[in-house]
Parts: sequence; C-alpha cells; structure tokens
Amino acid sequence: MIKILPNPVSRFLLFFVLTFAWSWSIFSLLFLVLPGGMTFSGGRPAEGAPLFTLFFITGGSGPLVGALILSMLRGRDAVRNLFSQLYNLRRPVFLVFVLLPCIFALISQQIMRATGHIPPYALHGLLPNLVSGLMAGAIEELGWRGYAQGELSAVFPPSLAAVIVGIFWSFWHLIGAVWAVGNLYRDSFPAFFACAVILPLTSFAVIMAWLRMKCGNSVTVCILFHMSVSFASSQFLTNYANSAGTITSYLYYGLLSAAAALALVAADKTMRERAATKTE
Repeated sequence: MIKILPNPVSRFLLFFVLTFAWSWSIFSLLFLVLPGGMTFSGGRPAEGAPLFTLFFITGGSGPLVGALILSMLRGRDAVRNLFSQLYNLRRPVFLVFVLLPCIFALISQQIMRATGHIPPYALHGLLPNLVSGLMAGAIEELGWRGYAQGELSAVFPPSLAAVIVGIFWSFWHLIGAVWAVGNLYRDSFPAFFACAVILPLTSFAVIMAWLRMKCGNSVTVCILFHMSVSFASSQFLTNYANSAGTITSYLYYGLLSAAAALALVAADKTMRERAATKTE
C-alpha cells in the first residue's frame, strides 16, 4: 500500500479530491461552450441536450476514475477487489428494493394529483431514460458505493458512512445541475437543489449502503438502484406546469426516501455498528 494513503479516511478524502477535480473541471467547460446553460421550450430541452450528454459521460466518470486511480496505487489486489463487486451479487431477492425510487415517485404523483396538480405524462422517453440511468449507475457506483462507502464503513457505522458519502455525492452534482436546469429554476434553484438532490440522494445513499451489505457488498444492485433513481426522476417528477410544482413533487419524494432510510437504520442494527475488521 502506498504510504501516502495511511487510513480509510485519508483515502476517501483523496478520492473526493480526484473525483471532484475530474468531474468539475469537465462540467465547467459547459459554461465555456454554452455560457447560458441548457435552454427549454415547453419544459423540454431546446438547446444543449446533446452537449450535456457528452459531458455527462466524460465528467460523470469522475467517481470511477478516482476509485480506479486509488485502487491502482494500492496494487492489483485492490483493483481486483474493486471490480469483483460487480459480480459477487448474493441474495438477489433483495433486488426487489430497486423499485423503491419508482414507488416513491408514483406516490408523490398521487399526492400531487390529490392536491390539485396535474402530474407529467409518464410514458415519454421510457427507453432513453432507462439507458441513461443505467449509464449513470455504471460510471458512478463503483466509485461512490464500491470505493467511498467501502472505505468509510471501515471507520464509521455504515449508516453514518452513507450519509457522508451521500452529502458529497449530492454536491458533486452541483455544477452540472446549475448548467442543466438553472434556467428552469432561476429564482428557486436552492430550493430545487435541496429537495431534488440533497434530500433524496442522501437518503438513497443510506438505502444503497444497506442493499450493498445485504447483497454481499455488491455494486451491481447499486447500479440498478441508481438506474431506478434516474428513471423515476425523469418519468414521474419533472415537467409540472411550474417550478413550484416540480419542487413540491421532489419534496414529497425526498421525504418518503428519508423515511425509508431511517426505518432501515432503525430496523437493522448492522447499519448502526462499526465493522469489526477493516475493509480492504
């Protein structure tokens, strides 16, 4: 092991630096190419969507790049252990929990309908949203769950480690979110980011940490869960008639996610206990 990486916390912090440096430097180029950000017409992207897809893939790979660099510094066994999390799926019955984001989004829709809001049409772009969600999970989850969650769980209880990872994961999205939807939420972006990103993603980080443990430290289940998160957001929570409606729908979604995360932590004591041995 490289001596400059003496403990899991320092490795996590270096992962954070590498991940943010890679992703934010690439995402920042969006403002040079199209300074005004993505534009919309009728709630749909009108300019910048193909450009965002390109930068989404390259910049979004920051967590994978950071995890791979740090694993390579520790040797072939560390690299092998990182990628082994893609195929060591155990107890696949827990895959049913992958549906939680979609269930929460649908419940949010029903609450919005009951309070007089018209939910967005749910059948547009099914396949593209599934594919983009799977791509996002594939390039992010080996980093956030496979590496960062693994390192911090060696020092902190899995629930606390997940909250820390979830907060970093949330703010990692900041620059991309400003460019992509800043024009839609010009006067309410802080509320949008809190309700649509910080609250649900931090909650989902806890749920994914639990799923990862239940499935034998599998990142595959996290990739599928990530796909479900992205799909639920695209299909059921956006495109309300105004920004207030979308933010409110995300608030209900986030509160349901937080309640589920708290319930899992309360019900499963392993989420509250520090690991007896250090995760390699």
